[in-house]
Amino acid sequence: MEIITKYIMEQYCICKLRNFNWEDEELVKLIDNGLRQLRENDFELMVREFLNCENKYWWKEKYSKSTFYRHKRLAMNSFIDCLLVGNVI
Repeated sequence: MEIITKYIMEQYCICKLRNFNWEDEELVKLIDNGLRQLRENDFELMVREFLNCENKYWWKEKYSKSTFYRHKRLAMNSFIDCLLVGNVI
């Protein structure tokens, strides 16, 4: 699940950085919609873990290691579910 999520988020970042074409714009919209459907805590985790990678250990201030990995797994599952429900993938 993490590999799929990382790939999707990497493609999202690539699309946002380069000049948009139609397919890029559609992908960005779909991923934005998937992220917006997440609960606030899951949204924060996904953005901080996969999009804002300035501090690799940002989560240590908020979670124990086991709690972080549990919440990360749940957030990734919720994100993929949002994409599936939206017929993204």
